[in-house]
Amino acid sequence: MKFYVILPTTGRSTLKAAIDSVKNQTYQDFEILVVQDTEIREDHGAWARNQALSKIRLESTKCWITYIDDDDVWLPDHLETIKNIIDDNSEVTMVRTAGRPFWWKHRSPRSTKKVKKYGPPNIDDILTVGIAHKHPETTEDLYWLPEDNHDHTLWKTMLENGGVAIETSHVTFEFER
Repeated sequence: MKFYVILPTTGRSTLKAAIDSVKNQTYQDFEILVVQDTEIREDHGAWARNQALSKIRLESTKCWITYIDDDDVWLPDHLETIKNIIDDNSEVTMVRTAGRPFWWKHRSPRSTKKVKKYGPPNIDDILTVGIAHKHPETTEDLYWLPEDNHDHTLWKTMLENGGVAIETSHVTFEFER
């Protein structure tokens, strides 16, 4: 099973960490599509994601599509977790995993060193980086909209169009807050 990984970027300094986290997956059958959005848009990455989806639609209909933003990091078992869920549930067309927020904090009030601090897993919220879905047979309704909470909108649209979803509380990614 092949995954297409869509990674929109505006050229943030965290892009290399995002790409490295994909390259370091325990499951290696994937293709990364990095889409550089050179314009400052207020569309929350919708234009870049739609460009990549258009390319995938032309190439393959027997694949799964996943997303990562240039400021997110996948844990090494992200794709393997999704693949295992798919393998165990032949009817599934959508998968959502949980993430863990983090932030940087000074080690002590007088220290210049920063350490990574983690918040509780984000199980209830729908985040783009945790979504994977089967390549749709019809594509009219599967486009990212230029709005806040676009990940919620896409998830809801896929469910309304007959998507079969499995959600897990297994943490497979980190995101900075």
